[in-house]
Amino acid sequence: MEFAVPKWKRTATRVVYENPYVRAHEDILRTPRGATFTSFRVDSPSYAIVVAVTEAGSILFVRNYRPAVTAYVLELPGGRIEPGEPPVRTARRELEEETGYRGRALVELGWFYPSPARMMSVGRVFLARRVTAGRRHLDVTEDMQTVEVPVERAYRELRAGKFHDANTMTGLALAEPYLRGPSRTVRSKPLIPRVAGRLRSGVG
Repeated sequence: MEFAVPKWKRTATRVVYENPYVRAHEDILRTPRGATFTSFRVDSPSYAIVVAVTEAGSILFVRNYRPAVTAYVLELPGGRIEPGEPPVRTARRELEEETGYRGRALVELGWFYPSPARMMSVGRVFLARRVTAGRRHLDVTEDMQTVEVPVERAYRELRAGKFHDANTMTGLALAEPYLRGPSRTVRSKPLIPRVAGRLRSGVG
């Protein structure tokens, strides 16, 4: 889905913070309606995540410690795309490094902005089926465990709100038609007439 490019103008910008991983900008913007305001923008690496399914029919997750929220979070494996690296290579590398499983034929399902209000990065989602045993090797800064969850259970827990990582929820949503089939995927079509009826009647 594409939209017309709005006539916003960046009249000034400055870097307010920078390290090897991110660069934060403060921008002065002029809107199409003539307003001027200060906006904050973070330039961080794009990344790839993988929905990987074993021969036994389980999705591979990692229970990953995240210092920002001081908790272990159940996530799909993935990592940042290095400069000049094809995203599929990133997905294949991160899958093996984090889970110990190897994916040969990976299919890209789509991409998304994780936080378009502030961040410039893009998340890319890949599907890997019938993965095979590889070699797991974590960085010294990583603290994670591989967790295998049967496909049907994973989607029950997704519907029950048991996942709290936005990347994981997006990846599972994009992979669902491929893993469960159209008859098992929650559809929105039956809701459309009811929603339209409420809009016409003014009832919220």
